[in-house]
Amino acid sequence: MILSIVIVVFYACDEEAGRGPIFSDGVPPGPVSEVTFEPISGGAIISYTLPEDEDLLSVTAEYTLANGEQAKVQASSFNNQLVVDGLLDSLSSHRILLRTVDKGNNQSEPVEADITIREAPIYKAANTVSMVPDFGGVRLLWSNPAEERLTLRLFTPREIDGSPLAIQTLVKSDAVQETIITRGFLPEPREFRAVVSDKWGNTASPIVTNLSPIPEFLVPKEDFSNLELPHDLTNNGPTFPGLRLERMWDGAEYVEGKRDWLSPDTPPGAARDPDPLPEYAPPLPESHLWTIDLGRKVKLSRLVYFQDTPFTFAAIRTFDLWATAETPNPDGTLDGWTKILSRASYEKPSGLPHAGGFNNTQEDLDAARAGHEFIIPLEVPEVRYVRFAGLENWIGTIVFTGQEFSFFGNFEQ
Repeated sequence: MILSIVIVVFYACDEEAGRGPIFSDGVPPGPVSEVTFEPISGGAIISYTLPEDEDLLSVTAEYTLANGEQAKVQASSFNNQLVVDGLLDSLSSHRILLRTVDKGNNQSEPVEADITIREAPIYKAANTVSMVPDFGGVRLLWSNPAEERLTLRLFTPREIDGSPLAIQTLVKSDAVQETIITRGFLPEPREFRAVVSDKWGNTASPIVTNLSPIPEFLVPKEDFSNLELPHDLTNNGPTFPGLRLERMWDGAEYVEGKRDWLSPDTPPGAARDPDPLPEYAPPLPESHLWTIDLGRKVKLSRLVYFQDTPFTFAAIRTFDLWATAETPNPDGTLDGWTKILSRASYEKPSGLPHAGGFNNTQEDLDAARAGHEFIIPLEVPEVRYVRFAGLENWIGTIVFTGQEFSFFGNFEQ
């Protein structure tokens, strides 16, 4: 069955309604003339001269899509152009039939226009798709240069019967490059297939790659150590001697409200670096630095942070993360360090204000229990040392608390 797709564009409806008779006089309007077109991605802007008919209502264009369906677009008589799109073949001409319609629904004889188009949006987008191995899966990058509404679907074969399994679907209307990360697969060869489609049901040829996901492991915590450098303020000291940074990697199971670490908050002002590094000196945001030796070189994939008081008080909310593979400069500066996360943060799922932690929804508590994940850019090389610059907690100060850090990545076993 042939389906018709109709897009109607009307302007100045009030004026149009009062123009000419509203009954059919049985006389068709004159056709359009002086037809020209401007090719666009997947279609064309068609311009024309309107006839002088007093009861002229609109102009329609009918054409055939690549899938054989009939498309129809309509423009008001207050315009002298319309847009046809949804076409694919930029190497051939496309036949468009233009008709005028009056208020009595009388139609003119068709005027045929043969148009050419520029490369279709789905092809432009498909040409940007690239896939590389990621930790436990694949990382796909793509953009949408034509800025049309497009859908990208990522497939991989099912383990049982090899049939396509859709693992990601993304709809996009802007040209900003986007990254899709899919995890959960063993480090063995696997096919990944990306398909770009448009609102008309047109699809570009699949982009297919075979790759092996990078193995990902939890970085063993027994080798972590607190590497206090100049400018670091990591442990609370005599006030709460048990709440030390080292407890942030003791592997204890998450318990809501259980506090394992509190950065210096006494005496007053102790959480302020008296000689801040240039990277965090006023008027830049104040920071609180702490440094961890992971005990080995690791190609990091992600960091997971567990709060102690969900979405309130001094739980870390915003931070920078620096890293280096070499022994840090003993002067405590950031020379030789690379910032691998900038103003990393997470949000409260419910969006409710923190209010002392008394208005957390179940969704909020579930998110805190799962931990907050921060993806490390794939291009970051192996590192051994990581240095946090805490920038903000949930009450707007730079005193920080927490319960656990977990790092994941690939390293020599």
